[in-house]
Amino acid sequence: MNPAASILRSGAVIAQAGHVLALIAGFGWFHTGRWALTGSLLAWLLHCYIALRVAIDARLFENLPGHEAELDAWLLRFGLRRQLSPRSLDERTRASLRLWKFQLAAFALQAILLASAWL
Repeated sequence: MNPAASILRSGAVIAQAGHVLALIAGFGWFHTGRWALTGSLLAWLLHCYIALRVAIDARLFENLPGHEAELDAWLLRFGLRRQLSPRSLDERTRASLRLWKFQLAAFALQAILLASAWL
């Protein structure tokens, strides 16, 4: 198993923390309607989308080694990939970890906007 799958699975914990922040922002929004709370909720939507992609990548990396060609054929067949240029496992890992870091950034943005609403 690729160690990246373990790191990517931690994205589920980050997503759950984001849901908690969204609940707090949602309750606060009904009472104050501040722009920062609205921004936090919008950042949460972005975070949810990225978290879904990270979760999919985590599952793919659990089963990926040795099946890269099958995955590429499947992605191409269902229109999820435009071109069929072979990518190494290292390239796939770097791209997935970049997405995971983007998830962390979206969570941080969500938390900063929520915190700024209370200041």
